[in-house]
Order: sequence, then structure tokens, then C-alpha cells
Amino acid sequence: MSAGCRVGVIAVLPRPEEALAHTFQRFEELGRGASAAVMVRIQEGTPDGLEALLGRFGDQISVAVHDVRDRANVHRLEGMDGVNIWRKELENGPVQERLEREFDRLNQLGRVGPDCALQFKGSTNSAASAQIAPSNSKDSLPTGNFTRLEALMLVGASHMATDEKLRRKVAERLS
Repeated sequence: MSAGCRVGVIAVLPRPEEALAHTFQRFEELGRGASAAVMVRIQEGTPDGLEALLGRFGDQISVAVHDVRDRANVHRLEGMDGVNIWRKELENGPVQERLEREFDRLNQLGRVGPDCALQFKGSTNSAASAQIAPSNSKDSLPTGNFTRLEALMLVGASHMATDEKLRRKVAERLS
């Protein structure tokens, strides 16, 4: 922002059950997913994080939530409207319980491999998860002249990007 850049934060709001299915698909295709604990932290922490960004930076940034819970009726909410719709989704029950129910359902259908199940439960014993640096790892934070908040925003953005070419391009611009 001090360099004259416009900053926009976009968060995507899926139902936790749908996010879990996408995480398992990503694990099967790319060998990386997320544990239930990480997914809970993301789903439950995003509204507070977005509100903190709005409180800290005000109209210097734009914050939008893309509500994809109903794929036939995707819509974008700006600022606190997005934060509030996210909080309303959290009223549908604890995310941990919803994820565990969906895990059990998918597991019973045979859609969860052993390594994927280990990663979901937070184990680092699988071959695939051993290659993934945890997001709270000191090594996973970007280097440079960033505040901790900015560094965490960059880490979140890089973890969300699945396009390796785009990720490299963003990293080059930031270095």
C-alpha cells in the first residue's frame, strides 16, 4: 500500500463439507491437503481476520467474500456484509463436527485413502504430508520487509493459489 498498490482481499466461503471434499480431491491430485484442525482454523477464523483487516486498514483495502455455498447462486459480498454472511454460516454448527461427519460419510463410501485420512487427522506419518511445510513453520513465512500481518496474508494467499506458474509470478514480484 505504501508503494501505491491497491490491495484487495478475496475470501471464498464454501460449506465446510464442500471444502473438505475439495481438500481430499486436491490431496489425491497434488499430494497436499489440510488437516481438520487447519480447516477449522480457516473456516472459523476468517471472519475475525477479515474484520481485523477492515478495522486496521479501512477504505485503504477492499474486502470481498465470494459465497459459493450454492453453486447455482454464487454471489459476492463486500466488506462487513461478507464478514456477516460468513458468521451466519458458522451458526449451522461447529465446523469440527461438520467436518468429522463428512469425513465419516466419505470414508464409508471408500473415497478417502489411508494417507489422506492420516493428513485429515493431523498425522505427519504419511509420505505425502512429510513433504509439506506446516503453515505455522518459521520457514513458511516470506522474507523481506513485511509486518507479521502482511507476511501471514502472503502465506495465506500462497497456500490458496494452486497454480504453480501464478505462484512463481507473484513470488517474483514480491522479491
